[in-house]
Amino acid sequence: LVPSVHVPMHSDDYHYILKGMSINAEITHYLGWSGRVVADMISPFLLVFFPTKVIGIINAICFVSVSLLISAIPYALLKKDKCSWFNFSVIIMLYWIANPNLGQTSFWVVGAANYLWTNLFILIYLYAISKIQNDSKLNYSFVFLLSLIAGCSNENTSIIVVLISICHSIYLYKKNNLKFCFFGVIGSIIGASILLLSPGNYSRASTFPGWVNTPLQNKIADHFINRFESTLQVYWQVYMVIAVFMIISACSTKDRHS
Repeated sequence: LVPSVHVPMHSDDYHYILKGMSINAEITHYLGWSGRVVADMISPFLLVFFPTKVIGIINAICFVSVSLLISAIPYALLKKDKCSWFNFSVIIMLYWIANPNLGQTSFWVVGAANYLWTNLFILIYLYAISKIQNDSKLNYSFVFLLSLIAGCSNENTSIIVVLISICHSIYLYKKNNLKFCFFGVIGSIIGASILLLSPGNYSRASTFPGWVNTPLQNKIADHFINRFESTLQVYWQVYMVIAVFMIISACSTKDRHS
């Protein structure tokens, strides 16, 4: 909360506040620059209707909600109505110390709209499909709407949302003959398509001819040889905590069996 309320408007914030909530401006932006419809609507909404300090408070609530949902989803999958405050505290700590771009993704208004808020919608969707236990028209509509928003999150997560939706829907259908999650598959595919196939993405890509003209095999090699390794190194704290928890879990399982 403290950093959020003290971060002034800067860079893209001015572009989005000038764009405002105009539908025509949003369509122009979609056709000419970005397919991130959800994020590109959140940014001007916050900037137009709320003062900077209130936006900081709202983003802080979003920050806490993301951490809370991450800690709650495993219990939702186990059909338990509780949340581990220890897990919640660990997640908050890791988000704070292991995020290489904390300011850009959480404190900056446009950055938070693109990464923090979109992840919140994804987590709400995942939590919902973990908790719902019956088919109904209301659940069909609810899941479809959430999956549509989650699928249209950002380029890094949209395909993951689609894959999770497919796997979860197959699992629920085989186990309990539940069909509501198939609406999540449809919604997430539509959302991801709106995002990834937007004319704006292709228009923006044309400003980087060197990368566009690079052969696919070279792009893949560059990703795994250069970018992937450096990205893994950044999150060493997360892997260390995961390893500790796995060791504790393995020891606990061994003790129960003995």
